[in-house]
Amino acid sequence: VSQDQTRNTMTLFPSILSKRAIEEYRIDLGNEIIYADKGRARLEAVTSSPRALEGGRPTAVNLGETHHWLESN
Repeated sequence: VSQDQTRNTMTLFPSILSKRAIEEYRIDLGNEIIYADKGRARLEAVTSSPRALEGGRPTAVNLGETHHWLESN
């Protein structure tokens, strides 16, 4: 997944998060990494390449356009 594709996904969050949630959790939108809850939580757009992501483990994953995925993803 290219950086442009991840940026496209991240542009969805302002429209799906309520104003109340943004204020209550102090969500900082408009960045490649979205921080919330005074930095204790984060939402990060990353590549789907397994080699590039080795190490960190996700707690939630948006599985977009899976018909383009390779078995290694």
